[in-house]
Amino acid sequence: MSYTRPGAAGLTRVHLNRRRRRVLLALLTEADNLHGFRLCEAAQVGTGTVYPFLAHLEQARWIEGHFRDVAGRPLRCYRLTPLGRRFAIEHLRLAYGHDSAKPPASA
Repeated sequence: MSYTRPGAAGLTRVHLNRRRRRVLLALLTEADNLHGFRLCEAAQVGTGTVYPFLAHLEQARWIEGHFRDVAGRPLRCYRLTPLGRRFAIEHLRLAYGHDSAKPPASA
């Protein structure tokens, strides 16, 4: 499943498979300002899924990334933009076939 949304320079396509939907769900349900490795843990996916997807989401303006100091070390943290939150909720509702942004218990 994918979304196409208008962007500053035309249309931006965001492909959302099951692993990427889990990353979106983690961004929606976990605390703001999650760093990439924490997203990997929360979504139960590998770094090879998370980091390229985060770059794509940032390019599509669904998320914002910024650096913050964690235990004396700068980590790049991410949060959904209002646009990203709206598209993520809409997509997850369609993908899981009901009105909640959360997947059914069996997923």
